[in-house]
Amino acid sequence: MLRMEGYHVDTAADLRAARAVIAAAREYNLVIVDVGHFASPGIEFCEEIKRQYSALKVLMQVDGHLHVDRNTCPDEVVSKQEGPQHFVREVERMLQAS
Repeated sequence: MLRMEGYHVDTAADLRAARAVIAAAREYNLVIVDVGHFASPGIEFCEEIKRQYSALKVLMQVDGHLHVDRNTCPDEVVSKQEGPQHFVREVERMLQAS
């Protein structure tokens, strides 16, 4: 969806690949962490990102049954069940705010 809206998107299949992508010389405006059945690894990764790149915004996309406390690491939490248009609007809102 983001590519169709004209955004440049890099992807990673797992946490190790994501660390390598973020560590590359390219600067990012936003990191999207897609959480599967368990939020803990995503929250830990988010905290790691914030320690290394404190100004980098993090959006966490979660399954509807997961609850992620908005006072934890991600700057924003979006439920996958809200649909792709809502997801794109939230990404755009976060990018405009940075």
